[in-house]
Amino acid sequence: MTQEVEQLMGQGNWDAAAQRCSELILEHPTNARLQGYLGLCHFRKQAFAEAATCFQKALLLDEKFWEAALKLAQCLDRLMKY
Repeated sequence: MTQEVEQLMGQGNWDAAAQRCSELILEHPTNARLQGYLGLCHFRKQAFAEAATCFQKALLLDEKFWEAALKLAQCLDRLMKY
């Protein structure tokens, strides 16, 4: 399911990866990894507020998703929300 998204991210095609993540999230709304990938796409495009929202959703779905927690902290730092 996530292989296509991972391939697009590996190519640096953040817009297409974000679009595919959004489509997959509609089909699998409780998938924390997809929320994290969408957050990473926003993060790479420097849309830190949108990325933070995605990482927060990922953490609500899986509280042990430490990668999402790390990226959320980085987003909040860049947004100067200490």
